Amino acid sequence: MTLSGVDTTIGAVIDSQVVSTDVVLDEATFAEAVPAAQRTLRVVYVTASPGTDLDALRADLTDVVRPYVVLSVLDPEQVASSFAEQVTQVLSILYALLALSIVIALLGIVNTLALSVIERTREIGLLRAVGLGRLQLAGIIAIESVLISVYGTALGVAVGIGIGAALPGVLSSEGLTTLAVPWDQVLAVLGAAVAIGLVASIWPAVRAARLPVLDAVTVD
Repeated sequence: MTLSGVDTTIGAVIDSQVVSTDVVLDEATFAEAVPAAQRTLRVVYVTASPGTDLDALRADLTDVVRPYVVLSVLDPEQVASSFAEQVTQVLSILYALLALSIVIALLGIVNTLALSVIERTREIGLLRAVGLGRLQLAGIIAIESVLISVYGTALGVAVGIGIGAALPGVLSSEGLTTLAVPWDQVLAVLGAAVAIGLVASIWPAVRAARLPVLDAVTVD
């Protein structure tokens, strides 16, 4: 391969997101191929000679880069950990958005059930008049709330898995080639949907159970 007039041998083709540089050169070839005014270094890889004290080498490198605040000395484990921290930060943001969506969904379910109780006031009164108990009425509303919550959650999970299944085909060049579905988390989300539905049904169920039977029957 010829690089800026310098012939060099291709040693390897690297397909990794960890090595983000386009070309990796040894120091001598880099100095010969790139003019001093155009040199920009993003990453310097250091290979220790056999028998080198790694702790002493790290200390020496740390002393060298100390004047440059933006430079860090990292070993392979720390490099992998830094990438993992970036992913963790993105996941934290997503979880925060998920928590916000849960609060919005909870309020939406409460509002839907409250309107349903208002619209069915006469029906609720007739059911109570023919012997339906307050706990039975509350149970009916709770079931409605759980069905709404689980249906919305299942639909969202299905759409999310579908979009996730399409990403490996779209982002295969970026290293995303395998689809991994955390089924335990999916089941936990569905279980949480049941709990959220039960919590959302409390206020509408109490309101419906406290409706005076005679007043509810006479509502047009």
